[in-house]
Amino acid sequence: MKTRFRTFMEAFLHLGENGILFPKKCRACERVFESYAQYLRQTTPKRHVMEDCCDVMRKPYTMLYRHCLCGNTLVLSLTEESFPLLDELWAALRAEAGQTGKPLESVVSEFRETCDRHVLQRSDEG
Repeated sequence: MKTRFRTFMEAFLHLGENGILFPKKCRACERVFESYAQYLRQTTPKRHVMEDCCDVMRKPYTMLYRHCLCGNTLVLSLTEESFPLLDELWAALRAEAGQTGKPLESVVSEFRETCDRHVLQRSDEG
């Protein structure tokens, strides 16, 4: 999966550099996350981490869920503005599910875990 999704993982590496999503502040404890990598390091994933909401929103829209260390649930809302590859990402995830026979939820979870490791490793290198 890693090679097939490299373009998307690289895009996540730079998520928020345009100032749209970060800095992000926890409304409960006021912890501030300056970058996506810091956000990953200082939060924990929820069981259901990434949700495609395009049917409800009637446009490319994805919600990423994590828990702040204080226990509050944090949500990053991705749109075409903050993540231009959103439609292509979901098409690739659905294609992977179809080709492997795995449920889409499993493919999404595997992608998020692989992507998060990639982002953290690459941010440590730089």
